[in-house]
Amino acid sequence: MKQIKVSLPARWTDGGGIDSALNDGQRLFDSKAKSVTFVVPTGCALKIGACIRLLSIVNQLAYLGAHVEIFFEEGQLGAMGYLSRMGFFEHLAPAVAVTPDRPDITGRQMYGGGNRGLIEIASLSTVKRDMELPDRLAKTAAALHSDKTRGERLGDAVFTVFSELIGNVYDHSATKLTGFAALQSYSKGRKGRTVEIAVSDSGLGILATLRPALLNQGHPYGDLDDAELLIKAVSEGVSKNGPGYGCGLHISAQKALILSANLEIRLPECRMNLVPKATEYTQETMVYGYDGLPHIDGTHLCFDFYLDN
Repeated sequence: MKQIKVSLPARWTDGGGIDSALNDGQRLFDSKAKSVTFVVPTGCALKIGACIRLLSIVNQLAYLGAHVEIFFEEGQLGAMGYLSRMGFFEHLAPAVAVTPDRPDITGRQMYGGGNRGLIEIASLSTVKRDMELPDRLAKTAAALHSDKTRGERLGDAVFTVFSELIGNVYDHSATKLTGFAALQSYSKGRKGRTVEIAVSDSGLGILATLRPALLNQGHPYGDLDDAELLIKAVSEGVSKNGPGYGCGLHISAQKALILSANLEIRLPECRMNLVPKATEYTQETMVYGYDGLPHIDGTHLCFDFYLDN
C-alpha cells in the first residue's frame, strides 16, 4: 500500500500554504495512494480559506476510497480546537480518521453563532440550496462596522459576492460532494482589521464547464490558456450561456473591487491571485502558478480585504 504524508506549515497558513504542503509531498490524485496522513504540527494556525480547502481535499480523497487520517500534534489544542469551533468535524467525511479522536461535543455545538466576527463553515448541498445563507453572511459582515452606512455598503457587497460565488457551486460543480462557505474577521494588524470570505466546491471547476461551452459557440476566447480565460471571465463576464447572461465570477469580482479585495481562485491545476489595480483586475496584477500545482477537484475562491479602508 502506497503511503503519503502531507505536513502543513507550522505557522499561519492560507490556501496557498495548503498548496505548498501538497507540493512538498507527492501528488495525491495522480498517484496510487491508498493511505494519506495530513499532519497538523504545533504552531499551525489555519485561516478560514485554508480550513475549507483542506476539508474539501480530505473529503475528496475519502470519497475515492483512500484511507485518510488527520494527525494533530497539539491534540485538542491549537488548530484542532479552532477547527472544532468552526464546525470542521461536522462536515468531515465519517471515514476519515482523526488523532486524537474527534471531539464528542464540538466548539461549534457549544458556541455556534456566538461570535459576531465569523460565520462557521456552512455546507452547500448539491441537493438542497440554502437560500438564506448569503443574507446571514451579509448581516454578519455589516455588523462588523460601527458606522451604519459603511456597514450597509459592506453587507450589500458581501451579499452579492456570496450569492454569485455560491451560485457558481451549483452551476459549475457537477459533483455529489458538498461544498462549503465561511467568513472570518481577524484582529487589527498594521493596516487594520481584515475579513476573509471563502467558498469551496469539489466539482469540475469553472473553466472545465466554461471552455467547452465557448468552443461550442465558436467564441474566440475558447482557445485562450487558463490564465487568460480566467481573466476574461473575471473582467468581462464571459459566460458559458452566451451573450446577455451574467457571469457570477465577474459580478462578484466587481463587488470585490469596491472593497479593494484581493481575490484568490484555485482551480484543479492552478492558483491565481488577483490584486486590484484601480478599478479592475488585469493580467498585469495577477500572480499565478500553473505548472507543479497538484490536482485537486473543484473551484476554491477566497477574497480578503481591510475592513477599515
